[in-house]
Formats: sequence, structure tokens, C-alpha cells
Amino acid sequence: MQQRGLPVLPWCYDLDPKQLKERFGDMPSIDWCTPTIIEISPFIPLVPTRRRRLVPGQTLLLKASSDAYRIQDLQHLFADHELSFVHLTRNPAAAINGLLDGWDDRCFWQHQVPGHIERSNLRYWCFDLVDGWRDIDELTDVCQLQWAEPHQRILDADLGSNMVRVAFEDFQRGGAERSKLRDRILQLARIPALPGSGRTTRIVNQTAPPKARRWEASRPWLLERIRTPIVEQTASSLGYDFDRSSAWL
Repeated sequence: MQQRGLPVLPWCYDLDPKQLKERFGDMPSIDWCTPTIIEISPFIPLVPTRRRRLVPGQTLLLKASSDAYRIQDLQHLFADHELSFVHLTRNPAAAINGLLDGWDDRCFWQHQVPGHIERSNLRYWCFDLVDGWRDIDELTDVCQLQWAEPHQRILDADLGSNMVRVAFEDFQRGGAERSKLRDRILQLARIPALPGSGRTTRIVNQTAPPKARRWEASRPWLLERIRTPIVEQTASSLGYDFDRSSAWL
């Protein structure tokens, strides 16, 4: 696209930094982005593709963290279709640590709210604008709500048998647990077994290599800092007990 004269910022893509440096040399800063943000920076490069035609009996898969805020909209939009929801959970220490990492990264901005939170050098707001965001000026408090509120909205929706809840920790364990979990999700979504679904593929949309209990090394203070009523209540509803946090991955 750059060869065609389009203003593409390769640094915004989730590509190998070494390859980016070799191919594009000195890349422009993220501050060169347009003042008006349309959507989060793209993680997967665009490639030529062919539009798929949906036929009766096929499954349409939608995946977005913001879907937790529009469950009723999805139910109205697809009122004449069978809907199934997959609720992915992760313990609050790992998840909130990941959100904090995302705020430190170059690619997770979504809204232009300059100087709002305590780190006034941050030009962009990352991830969701949770309820009451204007009244929060401390980053860890922001990330606590960004973890708790979407989960609480899903819990409040009471989706019953139309929803399956799966834990990211089961994916981390790998092996038979991961395969069993994958098959359970595919069965709920009425999707046949995917060819090559057991392969290892390039990891995208990560700020650091996956590692169990990563927060202990990067933010050893985090566990106690986030043990607040809203986080503890939501965690308990999802099966995460702070008194047993030593077993969290």
C-alpha cells in the first residue's frame, strides 16, 4: 500500500520489529496518526482475499471485547438466528496486568482523551471507555474496571444454556485440556473440526511472550492493589478466589 502512495504506518501493525526496521527503516512515531481515531490500530496486515458467501447452515463467528457491551443489540440483530455465546475468563491479576501492559504498548489506543489520567503524557485512551471513566484518574483503577465491567455485563445478561464459559487458564495448560476445550467450543458453535487446528501458529496481539504469573515479576504489588470490592466480587462470580490466588496461572 505504501508503494501505491497510501499513508500506511507499518509501526501500527503487529509485525516483527526487526523485519519492519529492515524493510521500512526509520518509522514514523505513533503521534503521526490522524487526530480522529476511527478504530484500534490493525494487528494483522491486509492481504488480497475473496468475499465469502454465507449460505443457510453456516456459522458466523463474531469476536470482539466490546461485544460484552452490546449483547442485547446482537440478540435483536440476529433475532431470527440461533445464537451461542462463548464467555472467555481469566484471573484478574493476569488480565489486569495484561491491560496495564497494553497501556504501555504502542498499538492499543482507541480514543483520543489527552491528559485525562495521571500519566498525562498518554495522548490516547486504550481499550474500553467504561462507565464513569471521566471520574477515574489512576491507571490501575481504570484497568480494574476495564476487566470487571464487561464480565459483569455478561453475568447480568443471564444467557443460560446459550452460553459456555471457558477459562484461559485451560488453554495455558495445553495438551488434552486445550483440545477438550477447543472441541467443546466448536460443538457449541456448531462448527466442524477445523483442519490444522492443533498447529502452532504465530502469536499476535501480545505485549510479551506468554508466561504463567507474569505479574509477579513485572508488578509484584498488583495482587493486593486490585483486591477491591468490585474486582473481588466479579472474580468470585467467575470462580476466582483471592484466598486461593497462589494457584492462579
